[in-house]
Amino acid sequence: MNVISKRLEEEKIIYETIQDYIGKNKIFEIERFLPIVLARFAKSSININKQGIKRHLQSLVKKRLIIEGSPLIKEDVLNNPNRKKLYDYLRLNPGKYIAQLQLELNLSHHVVVWHLRVLEKFQFIKRDSFDDHELYYDSKLDFHDVKIIYLISKNKKIINYLKQNNIGVNKSQLSKELSMDLRTVDKNIEYLSKHDLISMEIIDNISLYFLGEKIDPFEPYL
Repeated sequence: MNVISKRLEEEKIIYETIQDYIGKNKIFEIERFLPIVLARFAKSSININKQGIKRHLQSLVKKRLIIEGSPLIKEDVLNNPNRKKLYDYLRLNPGKYIAQLQLELNLSHHVVVWHLRVLEKFQFIKRDSFDDHELYYDSKLDFHDVKIIYLISKNKKIINYLKQNNIGVNKSQLSKELSMDLRTVDKNIEYLSKHDLISMEIIDNISLYFLGEKIDPFEPYL
């Protein structure tokens, strides 16, 4: 057996032992688990010492396949229906904050917070701050794109109005036509402009706003 095959076999035995251990509703801790996996290797043909096992365990923790202090392994995380519901929703609707998830999924604050923590620990999702909110999203996404999706979701009324009236609209028109406070329009226009989702042209000394081309790839979120 070559070195790579030996390491893979060692890690396989360790991971299977962890599955058995956690399957008995026990919480994983490296130091407490070491004697158990040492006993398992004693029954195999593979010669590995305590430090070697510890390195494998630390590698599994680093990969977020297991978490110290947790009764879960990564492949079991989505077995919980509410946790899977939350994760699937964030995959389709990235950039949501806790209050939105409570409302849109009809889940309590405690349930949402608990499952978000588990998903984040196992790196299914990430969390970043933007616009005075902690936004949650699939860990495979870039946060720059998540911010764009969040802004589009928050400003659908303005964006759709500009889409339907792409000859240029000023802030007062937007405020009147959308029944929005002018200060709110002003703030949202500033955010949208900053992220190049809309553009501005001065025509006859009037600032007119148009949809920017950057919004095209995010059309499904409108």
